[in-house]
Amino acid sequence: MVVISILLALASAASAASIPRALTYPPLSTSKGFYLVANISDPAMDLDPPVHGQFFEGAHVGAGLNRAVLAADYGRVFYQSATKDDTSHRVDTLFDMGTPPFPGSIGVEETGVGDDNRKHEINANAGLSHSNIVFSDPKETGYAFVDPAAVFGEEGFFAACREGIPYYQNTIFNTVNWISGDVEDAALFPGCVPITLLPQCASLPPLPEGSMASHEYAQDIQCYEEVSANNW
Repeated sequence: MVVISILLALASAASAASIPRALTYPPLSTSKGFYLVANISDPAMDLDPPVHGQFFEGAHVGAGLNRAVLAADYGRVFYQSATKDDTSHRVDTLFDMGTPPFPGSIGVEETGVGDDNRKHEINANAGLSHSNIVFSDPKETGYAFVDPAAVFGEEGFFAACREGIPYYQNTIFNTVNWISGDVEDAALFPGCVPITLLPQCASLPPLPEGSMASHEYAQDIQCYEEVSANNW
């Protein structure tokens, strides 16, 4: 009887171990301002040096023009805004730039680059791009992230790529891009790694008098207090 009990206990333990653990995500907060933080769930896939936990920024490449890149210690403060009478259910992902401040926005180039035109550069330029940068619904997905499929209404993924920027004599940056197709196709793009863009709550600074930017219709979004503190 003792042997049988032991065997039953071992069988029960083995059965329990075979059941996958449900993923748990940190609690969400709300904020009008937010950073976008690159997340790589498998450290073995990261670039060298790593980009996991870095912030979405812009590298100046001309008047009012910025190539989207990742930076280790700082990032743009974004906000999502729509006019009061907007019935399109689309919002612009904006940030403030210049003096006096005027709006800039995240844009995804409609024309791809490379031999197969699947890699689309992302920029952070002056003006409104109207690119469809939207967040997932945590009630459906379990956590909040920028939905790559919403960009062009087709399958795709965000990627960080180590590549030169001509404006800086091809100095290497970690650029941010959108690539069409399945995430497993990332291996077809040397020097690139798939990333998830997660919202981290940030204070939205008040605008000085005379600003051309406006926070009047900035929307509350769901975001995380400290993305890097979470074990994704």
